[in-house]
Amino acid sequence: MNAVLQNEMLKNLWELPNILQQKFPAQKFSIVSKLSFTSRTVGERVGLLVMGTSYAYISLVKNEGAVYLTYNTCINADKGNMETEKIISGINTGDIYLGLSVDSAAVCTFTYSTDNVTFTNIPERFTAVPGKWIGATVGFFCTRTAATNDAGFADIDWIRVKK
Repeated sequence: MNAVLQNEMLKNLWELPNILQQKFPAQKFSIVSKLSFTSRTVGERVGLLVMGTSYAYISLVKNEGAVYLTYNTCINADKGNMETEKIISGINTGDIYLGLSVDSAAVCTFTYSTDNVTFTNIPERFTAVPGKWIGATVGFFCTRTAATNDAGFADIDWIRVKK
């Protein structure tokens, strides 16, 4: 998945056209994905996203000299609101495992691991809400903020969904 240039006019991901997503597969489920992120320029980002009229995601983003794990949310994204970002930690590994658990009340818990054994929960919880035409979706995106002919990319090795 190549890092696609994100139009600077976009206020949030609600208007982003290159999100690979699908409707929730069940009322209650969990997802774990193995991916590697090869970033080349500051501002490149790959993330696991829960999208509706509000959204949340866990992502890897390239900043000056390092790659950071972040947790982002945007309430009422369809109304043009800006998202908030919290830096969780620096990441020094090629492979990372991003996870998501959704309970029967649509409360989402994001997790991450560097070894696929020990997972760390993001402390904040997000309650999924439907989009305008369909219910909530889960998916991946890969973006960049700089125009370049040598953009970074993410390789998603596998995605496992459990009911």
